[in-house]
Amino acid sequence: MNTGSLLLHPASAPSHVDPGRTLDLLRELCFIAEPLQGDGNAYLIGAGFLQLITFMGCSPHIEVEPPADGGMNFCHVELHWMASPRLMFGANTRPPRCPVCRKAMNTPASSVASATRLHCPHCGSDCTVESLLWRRDAGFADCFIEVHSVFPGEAVPTEGLLRRLQSLGGGDWGYFYLTRS
Repeated sequence: MNTGSLLLHPASAPSHVDPGRTLDLLRELCFIAEPLQGDGNAYLIGAGFLQLITFMGCSPHIEVEPPADGGMNFCHVELHWMASPRLMFGANTRPPRCPVCRKAMNTPASSVASATRLHCPHCGSDCTVESLLWRRDAGFADCFIEVHSVFPGEAVPTEGLLRRLQSLGGGDWGYFYLTRS
């Protein structure tokens, strides 16, 4: 069972990205298709999805149809909107690096999630949570576009997709990978 995900998010938080405009853009790009039954924030992938996400390897196998058993173990898109920015992390998330000296801070993500600032034990810098370097293992934002059933490093968003997302406001967009335990 693939419990990995690729998550896209605005690089600055709070982003002030409008959910309605985001949904309209994802539909316009054919990144998403119709909503999954029972979940207003999850969608089947659209006809343009494979032109906007690049899968690595010779012949990746991507399940794009819901399984007969009704499970969620297939490639689909889910939108997450938060009232305020938060740290999204998973079982694969390593401790962050200091944005000043770039050394590992040895603080688990679960501890960082409830903090607002961290003190770097190596260089003495006082770092905000949003400035920490996560090496594509976590992200701090108020909105996330999650592509389910993607192993870490298996797929990357195209530059074109990231540019179009940037047009929503909120500055540059980044991405990271999560695995769930």
